[in-house]
Amino acid sequence: AADYAERHHRSDGLIRRLRAYEARAHAGRAEVCGACSVCGKELLRRPRLVLLAERCFQGKEENQLIVRFLRNRAAMNLLRLELHALNDMKRKCLHKELSESLAMVDALEHAVCNDSVPDLNAWHVIDLGSGRSLTCGVLASKYPGMRVMAVDLYPETRLPHYHAAGMSEVTYRRLDIRSPSFVETLAREIEQLGRPTAVFGMHLCGHLSESAVEA
Repeated sequence: AADYAERHHRSDGLIRRLRAYEARAHAGRAEVCGACSVCGKELLRRPRLVLLAERCFQGKEENQLIVRFLRNRAAMNLLRLELHALNDMKRKCLHKELSESLAMVDALEHAVCNDSVPDLNAWHVIDLGSGRSLTCGVLASKYPGMRVMAVDLYPETRLPHYHAAGMSEVTYRRLDIRSPSFVETLAREIEQLGRPTAVFGMHLCGHLSESAVEA
């Protein structure tokens, strides 16, 4: 477009803007390294989680939950190409979401340590209002025997491809928490699995949080 503008003697200001757009487009392509084999979306050459890990290993990360998690080999599970949806978030957004997810996981670990079933690999966790399901990914990475269910109205096409990544213990149910039949539907899911169950509702507020308490 910039070449066309030059050949047709357009204004210098327009040409400079077009050149700037071209430079940004080239820079964006330089950050890409192929495409997802499941959905075809372009993959980032340096996933956001890698940037957080670099910050951690450079001693710049102050959140100790993040530091401990990223120093655990389990965190590397989230770098699988099929889970690119978790790494597509902006770095600051991922930092916030990961901080909140790890705080929930930490609370669960402390809550069950004296339970009759203290091994979280034997548990079932349901994350209501799961969004991109980062909390589910963290749990499945740390506890491969755990069954994890993400619940939201988020389009499934925008979620990580857990089954393709070999993490079939993570499932997604597109359910409306406000539906009159929601609690009954959730109760059936819990009964069928027959495991000790914990329900997360970190992102719920107002009437949604009341539905979570009822569940």
